[in-house]
This record gives sequence, structure tokens and C-alpha cells, in this order.
Amino acid sequence: MDKWQILDRESRPAGESEAGLAISPVLFIGLGGSGHRIGLFLKATLLRAYPEGIPSAFKLLVFDTDEENLAVGLGERLVSLERNAEFFHIGNVPVARIIQNLDKLPSIAERLPNIKDLPPISLRRGAKQIRPLGLLALLWHYPRVQEIVQNAIWLLAGRENVGAGDVRVDPSRGITVFIAGSLVGGTHSGQFLDVAYLVRAELEGLGTLADFCRIIGVGLLPGAFRGIDGPNIVPNTVAALRELDHCMVRGGFRASYRSGHTVETLQPPFDLYYLVDAVDEAGQTWLSLEELCAMVAQGIFLMGASRMGQRWDTVLVNVDEVLSERTPEGHGTFLGSFGVARLSFPARAVAELCALRLARSFIGEIFLRPAGRADEMAASFIRAQGLASEALSGRLSVDEEGLPIAVRLDPPAWLSRLEPHKVPQEAIRWAEDYRLLRLEGDFRLWVKRNARMAGEELAAALEEKTRAMVNDLQGGPLAACAFLQEILKRIKAAQVALEAERKALASASRELEDRVEEAGGLLIRAPEANWLLRRSRVNQALSAYARAQQEFLAARLEAMLLDQMGAVLAGLGERAEALLREIEGLVARLRSVREAFRRREGELLSSLEEGIPTLALVDEEFVASLYNRYAPSPSSVAEALLEDGDGLYGWRALGQQEIASLIYRAASRPFVLIEGITIEEVIEERGEMSPEAWKAVLLALARPAWNLDLTQMSEGGAHLHQITILGVPDETASIFHQGRLLASTHDPYHLTAFVATIGAPFTALRRLPHYMGVYERAKGLKPLHVLPAFQGEEQEAKLAFALGLVFGLVRSRGTYFYYHPPDGLEEEVRLGQGAANALSTLRRERALARRLMKDVEGHIEVIGIARALQALLQYACPTGQEDGLARELKRLVRSYADLLSVSQRLKPADGREMEREGEAV
Repeated sequence: MDKWQILDRESRPAGESEAGLAISPVLFIGLGGSGHRIGLFLKATLLRAYPEGIPSAFKLLVFDTDEENLAVGLGERLVSLERNAEFFHIGNVPVARIIQNLDKLPSIAERLPNIKDLPPISLRRGAKQIRPLGLLALLWHYPRVQEIVQNAIWLLAGRENVGAGDVRVDPSRGITVFIAGSLVGGTHSGQFLDVAYLVRAELEGLGTLADFCRIIGVGLLPGAFRGIDGPNIVPNTVAALRELDHCMVRGGFRASYRSGHTVETLQPPFDLYYLVDAVDEAGQTWLSLEELCAMVAQGIFLMGASRMGQRWDTVLVNVDEVLSERTPEGHGTFLGSFGVARLSFPARAVAELCALRLARSFIGEIFLRPAGRADEMAASFIRAQGLASEALSGRLSVDEEGLPIAVRLDPPAWLSRLEPHKVPQEAIRWAEDYRLLRLEGDFRLWVKRNARMAGEELAAALEEKTRAMVNDLQGGPLAACAFLQEILKRIKAAQVALEAERKALASASRELEDRVEEAGGLLIRAPEANWLLRRSRVNQALSAYARAQQEFLAARLEAMLLDQMGAVLAGLGERAEALLREIEGLVARLRSVREAFRRREGELLSSLEEGIPTLALVDEEFVASLYNRYAPSPSSVAEALLEDGDGLYGWRALGQQEIASLIYRAASRPFVLIEGITIEEVIEERGEMSPEAWKAVLLALARPAWNLDLTQMSEGGAHLHQITILGVPDETASIFHQGRLLASTHDPYHLTAFVATIGAPFTALRRLPHYMGVYERAKGLKPLHVLPAFQGEEQEAKLAFALGLVFGLVRSRGTYFYYHPPDGLEEEVRLGQGAANALSTLRRERALARRLMKDVEGHIEVIGIARALQALLQYACPTGQEDGLARELKRLVRSYADLLSVSQRLKPADGREMEREGEAV
């Protein structure tokens, strides 16, 4: 998101750094693409609050399986996360090779028993919305991730970390860790529990300080990704919520990692977990993922790095009991959500409106000036560059010294001195050598070299002409497009003429080739003449043969020239088309930017008029007066914008957002003076509403970003706890009534409200019934879970299928697999074509899989454990021809056989009851 897109909503959250502010260290860990975005907005928020540099109290870490290049505008510069200091790429995981060598990776095999269900891809550009792939990336890179997190925590807790300037750091108050991302994808959703436990383990290493540390999670729900398709979005969310609830309520997490590090704890991974959706408690919506991520970043900043956060921390200590309660169904009430809203005198938004109007003006008047006539410019270019057929042919048919090349096939003297009967053979060899060495050798090399050089020179000249036209403010991109279109038109006409000439030459060449063959035959027969006439006949035939060869090879040279001329024209045409696409793309992007500015201007005006989403205290009349006061002429802005670099031509490689950013920055400079009046002064001057009325409106706008079904909660959610804090420029001199919900922000332009609701289970989410339906339909078809306790569900279908094959309850006929019930009167059930489809049927129809398992157990009871073991072990014996699925099925059968072996050993020699008990084991 570039600067011109950023609402005043995201502008400086705390004005200048707060004098005398003492804060506890904050570690932010972003996972996945959404975590990256939140971390980026958080960095920009911190830099706006602390323009001299982010205090040592803060540490930002983002881990992602995708190397997205994200940036956000901050004033005149773009802010991004520093590679290998703030952003860490943990992709490039060789999934297929890990699966092949799983026996050497016991920590991964133990944690992901269903790893062979994963697609054998190389994990490079994200986790493909596959949670186990996200976890696999963490497991693979765990030693590095652990080291990075450990170092960050130890730096934050260091003795020397006391802060600087106006901001003091107090590590003795504990470290607050935020872990943020989306629950819908693969990276954060697959990693957040393990990362939280890693952080918990590292915090425990701080001794007594760990008792004062807090881990807070933030997870985005599917509503935040409206318009983004993905079959796993909803199932991933449910799987993540189920596993989170399991860990928070039951605890007992244990996992070993490649580094040799083992995490084993009874503690929950988080102290509090915030869910954030695009629909808030009142049903109002956030319009984009970027706005929502910016709001989350703003909330994290307020909770961790402001006086508002200190108030939040004080209140949160008193509601621990709410977070540790359980519903009658046993679900935890550790979930919460929050919202942030502002009442503003949007000085920057007003400046943005003025800049957008100026930008649209010079885009239309200067950059998109209508084109004039282009035919004369195209004709002049073709004449100047020697593109006419005769001129181009002469340009190509010269040697390395610039001398013209031509076929000259004069018989050498040594041929005439040979015995007559030797002349034909040697003459034919001499002509062939000339063809190979001169025509196909030197001539072709020179012609191709000349064509290449001509093509490069013409392409460079065309590009230079195009550059000059685009950069000419009296011409511009539209004039350049018209010129290139005319050039292409003339090139196509020349190509048509060349093709006609090529066809005529090909017909003539066939006749010349026949003459060569005829002359060669006469030359071969010439030595048969009477000995008195033999020498004369041979010389005559040799001369005729040489002439025929010369004419034929000259035609071949001409064809070679025509081919290379065609190549030059084709190359020039391709370059012209490429330039045309680039300039047309630039024109399209300029038009899109102008339209985007127009839409953005309309959005801002609408928000100013309607008071949403930032409750801005300005109107159109005021904006117009400021524009007329500060706006320069559009041409002067355009000239200043293009005076550096390659001018407007250099923009053809820029994306729409980059162009928008450049134009906006230039257009915004005249309006930087639109600042000065504080928000509370505007409220008093306008007098439309009392301060308390404005406060009530603002708190309503800051409703937490989730939507609950209170009827699903005990007593309609009466136990829910709400935290409300209002940030004002200076709580000691505010026009608002004093109270403990006020906190100073030292931001002259905004009133900031932070509202949090906590104490809900995930079953209270209004959309959960729909989510559960989608989850139930999907969980048998694809790997969703990353905790072993949940992955066992996904193994049932494979085990049932394998045992069915062993005992004849599943049979193949052709390429199809069928389930044959033991009762011969029942009809067989077709499972699917191929083993993969048959397994999908069993995953989807879990009742059928359970019935198959029941039939298997009944069959074993009939035939006895000994015979069953024999069949199982025979099936599980490797042949060396198995594919990945077959090996997995045999592994499951072997594990099942091991269980039966235990039963067999426990069975008494003459008893049946113990046998059945053993079989149950």
C-alpha cells in the first residue's frame, strides 16, 4: 500500500514521543503474509510515533514462507521490513525429499505422521493454504527460528536495555509478546501454536521475570479475506481454533525439533488470544485486508507502546479469572477482540485531497495530452535510418571491412591444368567448397553479423525516438503510441513486399538449380569426347558449369539477404510492439492512477461528509479554499517531477502503485503547510456537539472486530468483560471530563478510542455453524491439522482401506476399487477409480470407513489372530516396487500387525476370553 492510499486513520498515532513514558519491552512476531502486513504497519506506526528511531523496547520479527516485497508509505519514503533482521524467509523446503528420507528425520515424522499426504512440492512461494506445509517449514527451519527468537528475547531483557531520550524501558515489568497472522492460510495457521510454545519456553529461561511476561495472539478470521478464493480458508480456520482450544484447555504440549530442542509444558501457549474479523460486534464491516491489518497494528501499538496500553495492562490484570473459565461443553473463554477508532481533524487527509486534485489535473493536461499526426514522423524515421529495402540490403551485404560482397565463381587456373577426366570431379568439389566456405561460411557470417548490428542500432534508434517523444511535455505517451503504431504499419507493408520478393526468388532458384544440375551433367560427360576435342569440350563445360553455379549461388545469397532483412524487420517490429505495449501500459497505468485518484478523492470526500470511517471534522468548502490557496500550475509540478532520471519514459517499468506514489509525492509537496489546528480546538470552534457526545460516538465506532452469537453463550454473554480507553492529546488539559478511561497520546489531531471485549469461547462466533459444515466436508479430503491428537482422524480411512485390501473386503476390478460387505446379499459399493479416489471416498464418508473397520475386526475374530497376522505380514512385506501410497499403506498395516502381535502374546493357551481382550488391545 502506497502513501496516497493510507487514510488519516493510519497517520501518526501518538504524535511526538511521549515525554517520561516508561514501557515494558514488546516483541512482535508476525507469521505468514498477514503477519508480514501487520508487522509492516506496526513498524510504520512506530516510526510515526518515534521519528528519530524505534526505541530499543521494541523488536519486530516476521517469518514467512513467501518472499513478498511489501512496503508502506511514510511521508516521502517507503518503509519495509529489513531482510534477515526483521523479516526472515523460511521457505525453500524440499518437501518431496523430506518425505523420501523421513526415516532420517524422526522429529518431523513424529510431529507430522500424515506428511505423506502432503503434495510433493518445493515450498517456495507460500504454504499454499496447507497448514501442515506451514508447520513443516517451521520444523525444517526450527534451529534458525529458535536462535532468532531467543536472541530477541535476551536483548529485550538485557540489563543495558534502559531506553534513550524521552522513552524509558523497564524490562523488570516483563516482556509482552504479540504473535499475529491469519488463521485461514498455511503459514501462521500451521505455526502459531509451536511458535507460542517456543516463546513460552524461552521466556521460562528468564527465571522469575517469566512470571511477568505475557503472550498475546492475534488471528484474522475468514471475513478479513473477502474476495480471496481458497478451498482451505474456512477449514483451516476451524482446525486452528479447535487446536488452539485444545492446547489452552488441556495443555500438556510436547514436541521435539531438529535442533535437539524439546518443548514440554503444561502451560497454555497464550495468555489471551484476539480474533479479528472484517465484521464488528455491531455488524459493520472493514472494507479491506490492509485497513484491518493497519487497525490490528494500531491496536498492538496502543496495547504495548503507549499510555493507553498502560491503562489496558492495568485493567487486564484484573480479568484473568474471565480468561480461565470454561463453558459447560469444556471450551475455554480465553478469546477476545478489539477495535480502534478516531475522531480527527484530518490535516493530512485534507492535504491528500488537495494533492489528488492537483495530480489528476497534470495527469490529464500534461501526461495524457492528445496525440497529433504521426505519419510524417514515421516516414522521417524510416528515411533517416535507412529502412527502405534497397538501403537495408546494401547495409547487410558488406564484409568485415565494409566492402560489398558478391558471388564470383571464376574457375581457377589449376583446374584447366588437370587431366580432362579429373576436371569434372575437382570442379564439382571446388564449387561445393566455395558454397560451404564462402557462401555458407564467410558470407552468412557477415550478413548475420550485419543484420544483428543493424537490428540493434535500429532498435536503439527507435527506443531513443520513443523516449524523446514520451518525455516531451508537448508530445507525451499518446504521441509516442501513435508514432509506434505508424512504424508497425509500415514495417508490416515492407514485410509483405519482402515475402513477395522471396517467393519470386524461390521460383527462380529452382530453375537455376536445374541449370546447375544440367551443366554438371554436361561437365561429367565432356571428357568422353574425341581426344582432339576433349580439352576444348571440358573447358567449355567447366565455364558453363561455373556460370550456372554463380547464378545459383548469387540467388542463394540474395535469399540469405532477404531472410536477414526479414529478421531485421521482424526484430524491429517486435521491439516496436514491445515499446508500444510498454507505452500503452504506461498510458493505461496513468489513466488508472488518474481514475484511482478520482475514486480516492470521492472516497475521502464521502468520508468527510458522512463522518466515516474517521469522523473527520472538515467539509468540501473548506477543502476547496485550501486548494485554491496552495495549488501551483500543473505544468510546473510535471516539470519538477520529471527533471531527474529518465523522465516519464523511465516510468514504463513502474507499476501502478509506484507511479501513483511518485505523482502523489510531487503533488503533495505544495500542501504540506495544511497543518496546525488541534482536534479539540476544532470541536470547540464548531460547537455542533458536546465533547461527551463526540466521545459516545467514537466509542461506538471502536467496537471490537468480531461478531458473536450471544445466544450461544451462558446467560447471553453476561460474563464478557469490556475494556474501554480514550486517548486524548493531554489528559491533564482535555476538554473531556477527567476519568480513568482517559490517557494522553500527545497527538494534536486525533482522539483515539480502544475497546476490547474478552472472555468468549470460539463456539460463540456467529459464523461458526457455517464454518463447521465446511470443515466437516473438507477434513476427510485434505490434511488440515498439525497436532498429532487431531491427525489421527485423517489416518482412519487409510487404515480401513489397507485392511480391507488385506482381507478381501476391498477388491479391485479393472482400475476401480469396490467394498464387498461380508453379507453376500448386500450390494458392493464402488469406492472410486484408483486408490487415491477410493481413499477420498472413505475420508469423505466416515461412516463407511468405520463400517469397513468393523467388518475387518469381525473377519479377524472369525479367522483368528494367528491367520490374520500371517495375512497382514505377507501384505506388509516390501517388494521394492511400491509407490509412496503403497509404502504408507504397508506401514499402517505393519503397525496394526504389531498391535495384534501383542494380543497374540497375551492370549492363554486354552482360553478364548483373553484372546478377545488381546484383540481389543
